[in-house]
Amino acid sequence: MPAEDCWRRLMASVGCWPLNGFGTWALERKSDAKLIGNVGFFTAWRALEPEFGDEPEMGWILSPDAHGQGLASEACGAALNWLEANIAPTPVWAIISPQNHASLNLAKRFAFEQVSETLYNEDPTVVLRRPPWA
Repeated sequence: MPAEDCWRRLMASVGCWPLNGFGTWALERKSDAKLIGNVGFFTAWRALEPEFGDEPEMGWILSPDAHGQGLASEACGAALNWLEANIAPTPVWAIISPQNHASLNLAKRFAFEQVSETLYNEDPTVVLRRPPWA
């Protein structure tokens, strides 16, 4: 990712906390203190139907060397536990590529249900919703 895009994403992540009362966390592997990804909540006001800009969207991304170890599941579970303890009940949204079977399975494990399949930025995208405190 170009430095400009990386900086913009970092600023958006930091800004989520004071604006929304929630945000994202960096994921650091305990064994070697390597930054391996991030997880959390944000509002992106995406041009999608249904519109869900006021409600939290959940995202997670891990480096390929962290895949298949249960780390995404652990991080998502911890993030959802935090949300439920700190935010009034609300639906939580996610968008995932239909080719990303691992993330779709993870979302299903955490009670996300498919709402639609659409194009977002010209890419096939699955829109999912998790009921308030499923």
